[in-house]
Amino acid sequence: MASPVPPTMVFMLLNGANDGLYFTWHDGCLHAVGHMAAVALGADADWVSLGIRLYNQQGHIVQDAADVRTSGGILHVLLEFQVWVWPGIAVGYTTTVQCDHPVSECEHPPITLTTLSLSPKVFGVSGFVSQDDADAILSQGQPHLDRSRIDDKGVRGISTTRTSHTAFLPPSQLTRQLQVRAAKLARLPSPSFAERTQLVRYAPGEYYKRHLDTFNNKQIVPKPSYNYTDFEDWAAWAAAAVDSKDITCSSSNTTSTTTASDECWNGHKWYPNASSTEFTQELLRAFWNYANATNYFSSRLDKAWDEWLDVNLHANASGIMKVLMESKGEYLPTIVRVWEAKAGNFPHLRYTFPKRRPPHGMSQWYRWVRNTKETIASLSQAAPELIQPYGDLYPKFNTAFETKVLTLLRVRIATGGVTNVLSNDWLAWLDENNGRRNVLLQVLILHMSISCTSIKFELKKQSIVSRLIGILKNDGIS
Repeated sequence: MASPVPPTMVFMLLNGANDGLYFTWHDGCLHAVGHMAAVALGADADWVSLGIRLYNQQGHIVQDAADVRTSGGILHVLLEFQVWVWPGIAVGYTTTVQCDHPVSECEHPPITLTTLSLSPKVFGVSGFVSQDDADAILSQGQPHLDRSRIDDKGVRGISTTRTSHTAFLPPSQLTRQLQVRAAKLARLPSPSFAERTQLVRYAPGEYYKRHLDTFNNKQIVPKPSYNYTDFEDWAAWAAAAVDSKDITCSSSNTTSTTTASDECWNGHKWYPNASSTEFTQELLRAFWNYANATNYFSSRLDKAWDEWLDVNLHANASGIMKVLMESKGEYLPTIVRVWEAKAGNFPHLRYTFPKRRPPHGMSQWYRWVRNTKETIASLSQAAPELIQPYGDLYPKFNTAFETKVLTLLRVRIATGGVTNVLSNDWLAWLDENNGRRNVLLQVLILHMSISCTSIKFELKKQSIVSRLIGILKNDGIS
């Protein structure tokens, strides 16, 4: 996007978003505007309260008014824990990625990103590797090619679903340069966020069958669970919010806000009313249209619900929302966002759903894995062989690594190396389920749930996460 923004305004978007809103601002209110914009654009208010960061179109942080002017007044709002995501803007849109150094110090011609699809977001990348890089990758990777494998219910093996050949290149100056280059391109905090270099070969007749890479089997935070009562609560809240504010009901796009009809007001079809068939029909029809435009159902393997809604909406059936909430309550936040967009994306009409359950220890485990990967990357060859990317105890986000760690825990408990924080029944359960998928997840959810407010103290005192980390430190990871 290159449209000029007036000096008294900023155009703000969420991370990776293609649409945004204009806001007035002055030098002293930049982050206040950022907080307001995040909520107005649909971010969870509780998440926004943890803090925000502002970035320009090139994925670089904006710290002051001078940076805003340099950016042309176009800013992206990132929430706590988020990493930069390039916006797609429009199919065919091309972004030239600026080098962070003087031109004479840049290793490559400029890398360009061309948007091939918005949903799912797909970029064509030009200039990332040279011909010399490609020749070196082939030379280093071909001797290691072997049948590609897939994970099936926690077991990694050969499958007729994927018949290609794959090799991960051994660590070298080339692979490290590619990791650094990939991290810079994606604006990642560390090269350890980038995957190792992988060579894949498809000989004639080899394939990888069409599949969805939708991984939601591990609940890093408890899965939201909503029901029809939550819908009723929101509708009552939204109606009161509409009644209490002297506003104009409007719809907005990326460049302007235009006054629409008064259909959001009391007595009209878009006025929130859980008991109104007309309102729920209109709301679900708009949700269905949005979902089909964004591959919402297919990305969740929910095509059956797509068809169910289509049939019932065309039949003007009553009670659709109640049935939908009984089985697919997790749709409710998106349904609410559809109404908020219709209402004009006003900050005071943004609803924050109650948080009924805190995150559990799995999120802390993943954070430790990430931090340790970064430490190993910074140490490079100075890190012990055991924890190098090719080592037996290199931290990974997979079942095999979790199994190794739980096995170490079991051995240390048996030999008295650590205090037992598990009951005998849990120890027996660990032995019975050794090597299976999500064992660590179940231990952390059911046995050592950690509250948001006491997480730092629990990690220091008694959490199983800290026990596991301590064991790994004794075995070569520090």
